[in-house]
Amino acid sequence: MLSLRTRIFIIISLVVLAILGVSVFFIMLSKKKAVPDANLTNNNTAPLADVVLPTGQTVVVNPITQGVTAQVPTALETEQNSVRQLARIFIERYNSYSSAGNFENLLDVKDFSTPALWVKISGPLTSPRPPSGSFVGVSTLAVSSDLSDWQGSSAQVDIKTHITEDKENKVTSRLAGVSVYLVKTNGNWLVDKFIWEK
Repeated sequence: MLSLRTRIFIIISLVVLAILGVSVFFIMLSKKKAVPDANLTNNNTAPLADVVLPTGQTVVVNPITQGVTAQVPTALETEQNSVRQLARIFIERYNSYSSAGNFENLLDVKDFSTPALWVKISGPLTSPRPPSGSFVGVSTLAVSSDLSDWQGSSAQVDIKTHITEDKENKVTSRLAGVSVYLVKTNGNWLVDKFIWEK
């Protein structure tokens, strides 16, 4: 005959197992109800809505399920986004420099430049460096960009920038626009010229 302690342990174990079994049953039942039956038709279908994100990516929203499905960008959209991004990176790096930087900003954009543009902007690298005076530092951030012209092998990106200048411990800020012209050479996009707004 089993002791009292053993009988109590068995009874408690059976109660706990029964509670767990009922819980698992209800969890499985609720999951089954949450998954819609593919064989059922829904006559209350609403059209999918396209939503354009600030990054330029388009997503599709289904108002019935409130789900969001990302649309894969086309090859053309991907290439255009890459061109816009290249123009932004070029301007931010080219126009961010300091008097202590030894023209690192120019070397940073060499691989993004056409040979003709590189000849124009690399002049300071070959000229003797003037004696150091007061510190000057410039930082440029591309705030927005717009692909204003696209020809397949050439493009124009208009960029709005925020420029901060530190000169002799006096900091000033300004907004400036710049148009960046790019060309596709041997399958690669390169910056051919840029013009700052006056």
